[in-house]
Amino acid sequence: MRISPAILLSCIALAISCSDKHEVTASQEILIPNELIGKWDIIQYTDSGIDKTAVMTGIELQFNASGSLSAFASDSLVDGAWNIISDIGLDKVSMQLNSYSHPYDILSASWFVFSKSNGALSLSHTSPVRSQILVMERQ
Repeated sequence: MRISPAILLSCIALAISCSDKHEVTASQEILIPNELIGKWDIIQYTDSGIDKTAVMTGIELQFNASGSLSAFASDSLVDGAWNIISDIGLDKVSMQLNSYSHPYDILSASWFVFSKSNGALSLSHTSPVRSQILVMERQ
C-alpha cells in the first residue's frame, strides 16, 4: 500500500504541531472550586523553561469560597479575586490580584490546569512570547 506524499506531509506537519512546546493537551484536568479553596504554597515557577522559583519564594495564596484571593508574602498582603473558567473544554484558574508590582503581576492571569493531585496543582500560562508553569502545594 502506497501513501501519497500529501498525506505523509500532512502527518508530519500534524506531528510537529503537537510537539512538547505546547503545554496544554486534550487530556487536561477538570477542576471544581472546592478543590482550590484553602491555602497554597508556590513550590515551582518556570518561565520559558527557566527555573525562576526564587521569584515566588515565600508567597502563599489563600483561595476563599467567596471568590476572594489573598497573596501573602513576608512583608505584604495583596487581595484580589479568582474563578474557574471552562475554556474549550479545558479548565482555567483566573487570578486577578490588586497589585501590578512584581511578582504579583505574574500571578494575575488565566492559568490552564494541566495536572492535579490531592495536594498539588500544576498550572500553565502560554502567550506568543512565553510559556509559564506554576506548581502549587496545599498547606
